[in-house]
Amino acid sequence: MRKNVDKAEADLAPSSVYACFDLQKVMNIPKNPVGRLYYLRKLNVYNLTFWSNSKKKEVKIGFVWQEGEANSGANEVASAVLYYMTNMEMEHDVSFCFGRTTVRAKTKVNFLLPCTMYTWVAAQLKVKIVHRYMERGHTQNEADNIHQVIEKASKPRDVNHPDQWYDIIQKAKVQREAYIVVKLMEHIHDFHELAEVHQRWTQPNV
Repeated sequence: MRKNVDKAEADLAPSSVYACFDLQKVMNIPKNPVGRLYYLRKLNVYNLTFWSNSKKKEVKIGFVWQEGEANSGANEVASAVLYYMTNMEMEHDVSFCFGRTTVRAKTKVNFLLPCTMYTWVAAQLKVKIVHRYMERGHTQNEADNIHQVIEKASKPRDVNHPDQWYDIIQKAKVQREAYIVVKLMEHIHDFHELAEVHQRWTQPNV
């Protein structure tokens, strides 16, 4: 399986990083078992989880935001990936390999957003980036395991504010190191203009 090969390379090569990421099932506010409260209008909270492995060291990060701050589209995903790569402790000539569940882009521009960000980061940081989409039926990854831990930790808890979700995610892991939580709203970039430029680059006779 190609994923296992990539992970093994990240374990052995000091200049190689394997990372997978996925968006958790939408978390709601309020979260409360009381019947009337359950059917009230809810505020959606999103958690884009990263799991990475480099030199046998695991890093687990949750990028969290709510729908009043941003959408849950390609622009937000690209912003989280950009933050992850630019805040890694690394030297030049690092190779990144990303794995993600297969997705269907709603528009061509939405598909180009991550590609545009990858192109810019690769040039700025002098790194190599490979993005692999998993085959249907083989999409289970380490980020899904983190989501299961978070859902289990949240079951007995009532949630009435986004900050409570941040706390639940950070403290969901009972053993070993706590998950890192990043409020994505403070790091969102708009890649749409760059994506439109990139689209013109790829058109013939332009």
